[in-house]
Amino acid sequence: MIFTFLTIHILYLTACLNAANVVMYANKDFKDPKCDISLQGCKAICPNVAGKVTSIKPSKGACMRFFSTPDCKGGPPVYKAAYTDKDGTGLSDLTGSIFQTAKGIGDCDISNGIPQNSLGFFSEKHFKGKSCVVPVSGCKALNQDLAGKSQSFIMNSKCCTVYENKNCSGPGIITFLATDFGTAYDDYSGSPDWANYKTISSVGDSCKITEGKQRERV
Repeated sequence: MIFTFLTIHILYLTACLNAANVVMYANKDFKDPKCDISLQGCKAICPNVAGKVTSIKPSKGACMRFFSTPDCKGGPPVYKAAYTDKDGTGLSDLTGSIFQTAKGIGDCDISNGIPQNSLGFFSEKHFKGKSCVVPVSGCKALNQDLAGKSQSFIMNSKCCTVYENKNCSGPGIITFLATDFGTAYDDYSGSPDWANYKTISSVGDSCKITEGKQRERV
């Protein structure tokens, strides 16, 4: 009995120690008010920062997902963004970004509504309308309704290349790597770099940068 209690207690402490710490601020340049969160599972963002996250200071290597609901539930339409901080420097000014709508934050094990190692495409902006989930395995074409016609998509794979042609031939439009895992492209008109994403017709599991231009992180 004592052994079981100690085992559970040790496992709990280990999980707590492994959880990343994230500090979110309602002002740029990491200025108060702030919200400290131990990133394990889904957590509601503090009321004084929820809906106005303007800078983020996570622990090194933290992988975060952001949602417009405090319980991180509601499927793709409530999913807003993902961010992995490789060196712990954080993001100092998120003014006007999608991060400012976040009310819930989760680690990267929290579902965003798209299966692991897949891409989810949608016929409307903000992950609404008809959908098409494309697993990253070999070469897979989008269905007829969305090939070359999508308006938004979620990248839930750690490595793939997207193509304008349905058979993954020709130069790739872009190659996504592990740092892009979970990235949400909710409106192609939101960035000049996203303009040609509406031409995506197939997804290949190639991760060679020569297959497609690597997306530059903002």
